[in-house]
Amino acid sequence: MRTRDKQVNIRMTEKEYNQIKKKADRVKLNMSTYIIKSACDKRITVIEDFRNFHTQLTKIGNNLNQLTVLCHQGKITSPNLKETRKSLDDSYDAVMAVLKKYK
Repeated sequence: MRTRDKQVNIRMTEKEYNQIKKKADRVKLNMSTYIIKSACDKRITVIEDFRNFHTQLTKIGNNLNQLTVLCHQGKITSPNLKETRKSLDDSYDAVMAVLKKYK
């Protein structure tokens, strides 16, 4: 287990503090971890529209689960998954476009 035994105190303006805090919160890190990762050249990538993407992916997953339940119940035998497949393909393309942007 790694321990951090060195302490550094820095001074910053309220505006700077709020900016760093906001960025750390956005990537779900505490300020100490965020500052260390930033200072040690570890890339921190924030994808602004990830919540929207996550919501859409969750909806696709829910639809697939509902279709699976209906298939297991015998209520449907061969669901049409063309729209689902298109949504997944579009999602994949969107993720790959973002990844290319940050490489």
